[in-house]
Amino acid sequence: MTIRNKLTLNVVIVLLIVGAVAATSIIGMGFIKSKLSYLTERSTPYQMKTMELQRAIQSSAVDLIRVSTSGNNDEYRAHRTEAEKSLSDVMTSQQALDKISGGGTSGVYDELSKIASELFETTAERLSAEDSASSANKTITQKLKDTANKLRDLNSKIKAMQNNRSATFTTSFEGTKLISTELRDIESLKVVVKDVQVAFLELQKAKDRKAVIIARGKANSTISQALLNEHLRKDKTLNNDIKLIEGKLEEAAKHHLSLLSQPDDVTKNRSEDLNKEINETLTNSLLHIEQETLTHREKYGLETRKQGNAFE
Repeated sequence: MTIRNKLTLNVVIVLLIVGAVAATSIIGMGFIKSKLSYLTERSTPYQMKTMELQRAIQSSAVDLIRVSTSGNNDEYRAHRTEAEKSLSDVMTSQQALDKISGGGTSGVYDELSKIASELFETTAERLSAEDSASSANKTITQKLKDTANKLRDLNSKIKAMQNNRSATFTTSFEGTKLISTELRDIESLKVVVKDVQVAFLELQKAKDRKAVIIARGKANSTISQALLNEHLRKDKTLNNDIKLIEGKLEEAAKHHLSLLSQPDDVTKNRSEDLNKEINETLTNSLLHIEQETLTHREKYGLETRKQGNAFE
């Protein structure tokens, strides 16, 4: 073999080696890119933003329900202000999550905002109609039912989102996972207690026996759900308060039925006292839950910082 042929062969071999290295590098970079994307979606900041969005949506849904149950214009304005603030929190949380994930979050804010606009308009119409003419109540009530159905559909989407995201917590440390679970239980309990509050408002506004029975049933069902909450089982003070509310709600319903059938001052005074006691207990319970939420968030932040320091 001549020197020229040997040099040519060496050049060909070198080119083949360079080509193999380049191909391997390209494949490796693609693999690393896909894994980085996978890791980003399962990072602790991503999970925190997802939970913040879920909590904001739940809080907004509860505030919208309160708007729909407004009994007068003053209540409507107050509840609407709270609902608009909750909607703003949803938008902020969604934007923060989009920055991390690099994509949309199924347009939850747009859908919720649309429902809220319909609810604001419908509730305002209902209150105006009650002041001017009762004949418009039938049409407006139907609109409220349609809106309530949309809220229930949205709530189903929220639960589905929570279930879909639950698997991503497997990369967290055990301490953080435990705090996250407890925090979810507390947030869930907060929503349930607010539902009890809504049911109690419906009971107080009931105009006939059927409405009283329906409101009482809603309250009892919601309280039963609350008693299954893991955090409530551990918190003896809160557990006792919920059981106390359960008993007083039953007594309040009986007095309300008595007032509807045969009103008297004694029954009226006792009913008002019961309503006041239940409202105070519900308020104290929500304050207690809010304090527990803040405490667990601080613990969660501390654990997250510990995880970050471990890699420094």
